[in-house]
Amino acid sequence: MGLSSLPSKLTVFEKTNYVFKNWRHAGAGTVVFPGCGFTSFFPKTLAALKDALRPSPDVSFAIDCCGLPLAGLKSPEAYRAELLRVEERLVRLGAREVVPLCPNCGSAFAEALDRSVSQVTIYACLRELAERGLFVCERIATPGAVFVPCPDRVHREWLDDLAYFLEPSVFVSECSACCGAAFELSQPEASIIAAKRVLESAARECARAGVDEPVLYVY
Repeated sequence: MGLSSLPSKLTVFEKTNYVFKNWRHAGAGTVVFPGCGFTSFFPKTLAALKDALRPSPDVSFAIDCCGLPLAGLKSPEAYRAELLRVEERLVRLGAREVVPLCPNCGSAFAEALDRSVSQVTIYACLRELAERGLFVCERIATPGAVFVPCPDRVHREWLDDLAYFLEPSVFVSECSACCGAAFELSQPEASIIAAKRVLESAARECARAGVDEPVLYVY
């Protein structure tokens, strides 16, 4: 096995019947689905979100992978098999709705979820809880640009729900480039170049808007 192929092979192993999955605290009602990426990169944010949603008795969490990474690293069939596994588990739980934290998971669920399970964005979920007095969150006011990721480019459903939490000083980036995450393992150098392109675009947009220190907001 060449060293260049090792990260991909390890990722395929990890994402197949996701080795770090945890459904112990998931139940019927609303199931928050962080996905594998959010769980790995933002554990403190996830912990804070769990604390914030604890007062709501019908909200639970399920840690798993939707299988999307397997589409490019193994096969579309492997991806669909993982997605079906997750879908069937949600149905068995009696989940009413699933709340993905990752737009890629959201895109996958949009095409595959059983009709008995609906999907809502985390921002719509938080707004509902805030209006019920179960969640407190100040609106984001620091000037900056919001990057719209590839899965939300067409319908912008996540962006529409996110707008509730944004002050007018926060604007939507016009950058149409991919952030590079889609080919992070297969083309790592190209992935870094793509990410830098997004950051540079955000810096230019902030400068045009008169923002002294550029800020890039991501979903």
